[in-house]
Amino acid sequence: LDLIKLKQENHEEDAQVLIEYEIELKNLETLIHDMASSIEKLDSNLKKERQILNAKLPIELRHRYASLSVFGSNLKPEAQYELANAYLTGIGLDEENYEQALSLYETAAEHGHTGAMVALARIWEKVDMKVAVNWAFKAIENNDAKGYKILVELYQENQNQPTEYMEWLEKSADAGDPESQLLLGLNYHNLSINSQNDELKDNYMEKSYQWVLKSAENGEPSAQY
Repeated sequence: LDLIKLKQENHEEDAQVLIEYEIELKNLETLIHDMASSIEKLDSNLKKERQILNAKLPIELRHRYASLSVFGSNLKPEAQYELANAYLTGIGLDEENYEQALSLYETAAEHGHTGAMVALARIWEKVDMKVAVNWAFKAIENNDAKGYKILVELYQENQNQPTEYMEWLEKSADAGDPESQLLLGLNYHNLSINSQNDELKDNYMEKSYQWVLKSAENGEPSAQY
């Protein structure tokens, strides 16, 4: 509308400036997006390298490392989480120690580590469903969308879970999880088949196609066939 108005007023030069400004703005947005992706990949690589180095440390030093708090940073909960992973899997240790793992996950979660909250939800789903759901919701409250995926998995394993299943699944899919995207697409496909309303049937089928396509684009093998 701004461009039309400018042209109607014969301000062609101003209109061209506005067009160039919009192009530059879009280019800047693309650059920011690319930089954010690069930083995310770098952060992921750094975490992997740190985990490899930590695994080489003697267990006594790893405990001391996990108890440190460096200038108020989030080093302590991250170190506790990584040490808990080691105890859970036994990597770098003589054997697994589930009690130590659980204790360290809980401590890291108390310090706000969402990965620890997700890990606790997965551990407790085999023991107490209510506790597992509680940890999943805590992860969600702390902006970790993996909590939604866990809620979806809990529902699949225990069909008496709440009817918010599709809402959880959609939020997990929105967060970019390819498995959830595929599952959501398949659910919409089933809704389309079972619907008696032609308009809803078409709408569900379109959503099914879009979600399966997103899943395939994000590398989910089962969605690519």
